[in-house]
Amino acid sequence: MRDENEESKNKLVEIVKSIIGKGQKPQEKLAVTEEERPVLVPNYRNPSAPMSYEELRAFMIPTSVVKQDKRKVVFLERLFRNMDLFLRESRRYSYEPADAYKQISVNLPVELKIQKIQEQMRAIRFRLDVRDYNHAAERVLLNNRLFELYAEAKAVDPEGTARYERMLDKKMRRAR
Repeated sequence: MRDENEESKNKLVEIVKSIIGKGQKPQEKLAVTEEERPVLVPNYRNPSAPMSYEELRAFMIPTSVVKQDKRKVVFLERLFRNMDLFLRESRRYSYEPADAYKQISVNLPVELKIQKIQEQMRAIRFRLDVRDYNHAAERVLLNNRLFELYAEAKAVDPEGTARYERMLDKKMRRAR
């Protein structure tokens, strides 16, 4: 398994424990048969990046559950497949240029353009949160793209961004 920080590893273990149950021994939970060994991913990313669907399936579905409860296996496979799909979609959105909203028709309302910008910003923030980048230079590029998108949003809808900034200011004051 890749090098991870302890916090992310513990979160993942807690999620799996809540899904599978707490009655089994830890050795049984992480047992992997020969046919379920992890598939090597050809496009290897940041060691702290999230695992692919194949890796999640191989590492996180215990053999005892595969033998006992097929419904849990189907649920976990769907969960892992959807997580992998979400990550691929986030990568696709984050690679789009900051002015991709300009490709949308002129006749559409501003809300749809803002929605497109917010979608891109969400994808970039997600990638930064889960550390899904190849190296530090890509992280800097993602940060820069995030600021470019914010500047585009400010140009398209200055009132909306002002409301957003006021909301953040209120949250910061409450946090103090």
